Amino acid sequence: MNSIISSSMYILSILFLLSASLTTSSPIQQTSLIQCLSQHSIPLSIIYTPNNSSFTSVLESRAQLPRFTEPSVPKPELIFTPLSESHVQAAVICSKELGIHMRVRSGGHDFEGVSYVSIIESPFIVLDLTYLRSISVNINDNSAWVQVGATLGELYYRIAEKSNVHGFPAGICPTVGVGGHIIGGGYGILLRKYGLAADNVIDAHIVDVNGRVLDRAAMGEDLFWAIRGGGGGSFGVILSWKIKLVAVPETVTVFTVFKTLEQGDTKLLYRWQQVADKLDKDLLIRVLMNVENTSTSERSVTTAYDGFFLGGADRLVQLMQESFPELGLTREDCIETSWIRSALHVSSIPVNTSLVFASTELLLQRITAQSSFEGKADFVNEPIPEIALEELRKRLLEEDNPIIVWTAYGGMMNEIPEYETPFPHRKGTMFKFHYFTYWQKGDKNVPKHMNWIRSLYNYMTPYVSKFPRGAYVNYRDFDLGINKKGNTSVIQASVWGVKYFKGNFQRLVKVKTEVDPGNFFRHEQSIPPLVLKSCNGCRGDAMDGVVELEGGGHGGACGSRQDLVLESIQVMDGHLYCKNEGVVRHKTVRKTPQQNGLAERMNKTIVERVRSMLSCANLSVKFWAEATHTAVYLINRTPSQFNTPLEKRTCHLANYDGVKGYKFWNPATRKCIISKDVVFKEDEFVGVQSGVESAGSSSNEIGYNLVRDRTKRISKPTQRYGFADIVAYALQAAEEIIEEP
Repeated sequence: MNSIISSSMYILSILFLLSASLTTSSPIQQTSLIQCLSQHSIPLSIIYTPNNSSFTSVLESRAQLPRFTEPSVPKPELIFTPLSESHVQAAVICSKELGIHMRVRSGGHDFEGVSYVSIIESPFIVLDLTYLRSISVNINDNSAWVQVGATLGELYYRIAEKSNVHGFPAGICPTVGVGGHIIGGGYGILLRKYGLAADNVIDAHIVDVNGRVLDRAAMGEDLFWAIRGGGGGSFGVILSWKIKLVAVPETVTVFTVFKTLEQGDTKLLYRWQQVADKLDKDLLIRVLMNVENTSTSERSVTTAYDGFFLGGADRLVQLMQESFPELGLTREDCIETSWIRSALHVSSIPVNTSLVFASTELLLQRITAQSSFEGKADFVNEPIPEIALEELRKRLLEEDNPIIVWTAYGGMMNEIPEYETPFPHRKGTMFKFHYFTYWQKGDKNVPKHMNWIRSLYNYMTPYVSKFPRGAYVNYRDFDLGINKKGNTSVIQASVWGVKYFKGNFQRLVKVKTEVDPGNFFRHEQSIPPLVLKSCNGCRGDAMDGVVELEGGGHGGACGSRQDLVLESIQVMDGHLYCKNEGVVRHKTVRKTPQQNGLAERMNKTIVERVRSMLSCANLSVKFWAEATHTAVYLINRTPSQFNTPLEKRTCHLANYDGVKGYKFWNPATRKCIISKDVVFKEDEFVGVQSGVESAGSSSNEIGYNLVRDRTKRISKPTQRYGFADIVAYALQAAEEIIEEP
């Protein structure tokens, strides 16, 4: 009897607690929610609503960007702070069953606050994993299990408790949550020696969309691949990671050498770009560039060359004299210490004494940031010229509190293939470029700060990676684009997705479609699934095995089941994509808008597949655009006997009479040209060399006859433009473009 009364009082208590905040939120049904919670025995103490006096403190204590806690920013209806894995399972099961939108927070450092803020869907709840923070270190097998609510500082501290010759290659900020850090890749001062944090994960526990707890064996290698760099909030709720500990020497050496651009540091910084990624992999030198006030109250740009070396100072000085003597490093600049204390040196934690005597318990502090910032990232493949460095100095002086961090790559980052994990920015990347601007709470000039960093980002466009311009998912940037509520488009998401993941974005979409086809785990930049439905009105043998892709205009477009990337979208999405990626648009068939829309979506598919293919083939970046444009042109200009998608669906052959305003590769001049007002006929474009015979002849001479002589395509039945066709045509186009290395 007592147990029945206790259970009833428990349900009534929760109902009373929730009632005030939920009465206006119709998607969350109070009765159903209470019943679901009671069935899973969720304690009242881990549920917070706006009616609870602790709600604001719980929300803000793990919000590392104060600008996302301001009154104008949407707040969650509920915060769950689970104490066990079963609590997380219950949260997922109940939220999915009731259609409640959920965000998941580990450390609260997301640059756009997606772990505790939703700007596209309301109401929503937050699953705060801060109390799942246990760490179990096993030195015997060089591993550790760490729950996602633990911070990097706590992880480092617990490793050092067991050993002074073990470490882990993760970030420099000790308050960052382990969960979100690793799922986005995670880099730190050991990346040149051991790669990213995600590269050193050997197992994981995740709650999937059905509420099951899966380890690596149960989830499968595709999902295990996706969660090691594919970004948080897309595939499930990570509970814990099993990480591989790495060897560090008893003595490491750190140094910081300050220079000013006004003192001629431009040439030194240019030299750093030339050598930083080629140094011994035991050595990493970052550059921190900021603005300081001088003794005369004038502002000056200062660069700090911040070094970390796995070894003693004498060996470090010798290496620097051999490889980077321009810095002028001396033995007096160096501090020999332990790996755990080096974490204090590179962190933002203030140390009020000598590093040698600093308490490593400082790493256990959970400090909430008091200032806000906006940040962006770039990857650089070639040295930024000195004239641009001078302009960069001038632009820094225009802002109040700017910081730019230059992190050298090379070493192990060159040895791990870009498809090994979703994080693709590996071989060929010299360094990562990270821009910040900070401001205090109450600052009235926030729009000014935002405009400044966007202007700087635009200025740097010619000097950073291209095709695509790279970005880092752990430094999330909504300026790259966001998903829309209720209309998560693979095509639209690829605008930012390829910047974060390059060709790996396609595999992430595939994994998402398999593990969360209903898109329960979602946010403004989550990986979208591809949604398919049956194709009505498709007739004829040509449409066998074809499905319709949801969301299409003009009655939907039909695409092959294998063509997971070809998603039908509105024409405006194609406009946006072409604008962002520099694809020159054209009209495949004039005066037929429906066909033009399909062609544009097809162009998008081709661009991404060809780009991915050329990247995997290790072809130079400068050939991607030309080969892609050529492949797009050739496939869109398919002769009528190889029907277009519109022709297959309507059985009506379009009247091809030339193309206007399209950019393509001209093999005769080996240049890209734009047709503008000139109408090109197929025979004129092909540029057949005299004496060259058509496909199937005995001649060994190869002409540029890809439009008329498509031996690869006609060797099999006519079908929709598949991946194999695109790759084949792009490779042939690339043969006309590429030069020997």
